[in-house]
Amino acid sequence: MFDFSKHPTSLHLFIEQNADALSNAAMTLGGLTWLRRIRKIIDEVRLGQDLTRRTRVELQKYYGLLTLRHVADPDSEESSFFANLDPASPVVEEICLLTDQLEDAALEAGLILVNPAETDACNQEYSA
Repeated sequence: MFDFSKHPTSLHLFIEQNADALSNAAMTLGGLTWLRRIRKIIDEVRLGQDLTRRTRVELQKYYGLLTLRHVADPDSEESSFFANLDPASPVVEEICLLTDQLEDAALEAGLILVNPAETDACNQEYSA
C-alpha cells in the first residue's frame, strides 16, 4: 500500500494502480536491469512525496524504454528483448496502452515525458 502524506498526483495514483503492469513491461522490454529500475521508481513514489529530480529522470528513461528508443542499437540489451517480441502478441498492445496512460498521468501531474535524448533533464548517458 502506498503511504501518501499529502494529496497524491495523478502520476502517483497511476503508478500505484499499475505497479505490476509497469514491472511486467520493464521485464519484457529490458530484463532484470529495467525491472530493478522501475521498482526503485515505484518505491520512491510509494513514499508519497513530491517526485525527486532523480525519479523524474528515471521516469523519462523508463518512458524511453517503453517507446522503444534504443531497440535500433544492435548492441543494446533492449534490442535483444525487442527482437524476441511477437508484434501480434497481446503484450505489445498492453505495453502501448500502458505507455499512453503513463503519458497522460504524467502530463496531468505536470511532467512532460519525452525521449531521453530530447530533454536536458536526461542529457546524460542513457545507461543503467
